[in-house]
Amino acid sequence: LRILDLRYNILEKFTFFSNLQSVQELYLGFNNLSYFPNEMLDLESLQVLEIAKNEISNLPEAFGNLISLRTLNLSINRLKSIPESFGDIKHLMIANFMDNNLSSLPDSFRNLKLIELNLSYNCFAFLPESLCQILSLTYLNLGKNQITQLPECIDNLRLLRTLNLYENKLEIIPESLGNLHSLRFLGLMKNKLKFLPESIGNLSLLEELNLKENYLISLPESIKNIKSLKILNLQLNKFKKFPASLKSLENLKKVKIKGNPMTQKFEAKEIDFYKLKDHLKYQFKEFVKTRQFLDVLKRNFEKLKELAKLLEDNEISKMEYFLKYIKTLV
Repeated sequence: LRILDLRYNILEKFTFFSNLQSVQELYLGFNNLSYFPNEMLDLESLQVLEIAKNEISNLPEAFGNLISLRTLNLSINRLKSIPESFGDIKHLMIANFMDNNLSSLPDSFRNLKLIELNLSYNCFAFLPESLCQILSLTYLNLGKNQITQLPECIDNLRLLRTLNLYENKLEIIPESLGNLHSLRFLGLMKNKLKFLPESIGNLSLLEELNLKENYLISLPESIKNIKSLKILNLQLNKFKKFPASLKSLENLKKVKIKGNPMTQKFEAKEIDFYKLKDHLKYQFKEFVKTRQFLDVLKRNFEKLKELAKLLEDNEISKMEYFLKYIKTLV
């Protein structure tokens, strides 16, 4: 037997291990297990262990005996700590601890060679510095915690492609974040940010930046250097005018800017709106001079063939001939 799947049952204990020495994948998620069976530590061939959505509050001190583990999913349990022996699982690549009660990590965590780590929906007040030593990480999710600041050592994680820090209490992002040159996605939604570091412009491969629900009033001028940026969410901040620096972002396809106290209309002629052809998720009435905007559209409308939604909530009294160019208008 190599794979055993007992998910979505009502198991309260799991004790029949005598014939499972060769099992490589064990799935026990969505049961009623309240403790981690010590007998499971004898499964030396185990590579995948999934015990999500149970009631487990503690892991045995000898958890590190599972030296063959590659993938571990302990999400949606009641864990308050991780044993020091966890660092002995040298081959572990993916670990999911989402939705537990963790507030710290053992120092031995630095010994791991993880590629993906999910610590979202826990109780971390700061980013454990042991994480800065896991240089192999490409995906790190720390969303929905209580983190107030990031350590400067965050820039050790040079292979990170995804960094999610949504719904924390961050007020400042360190300049060192700009050294994460492999980042494709940066999620900072629902924090307390009032400004971003100039170094964010060094994230030359970044494709999506989510800044929704912060206290930003402007973007650093260096953001114009992120030529790869495709999706930008600025909703529910404190912007009073459309950031002019965005006009240099030639690959930008989606901008979300609703819910800002716009007081200054943007000069529509200064930006090629047809580049934002996928989904324009803001109300032009909020920040663009309508007549100027229509002049720009008249010149470029034939390039807007993929546009789905554009002129909602404006002050237009007469439609122009150029509507005939739209193929997917809804």
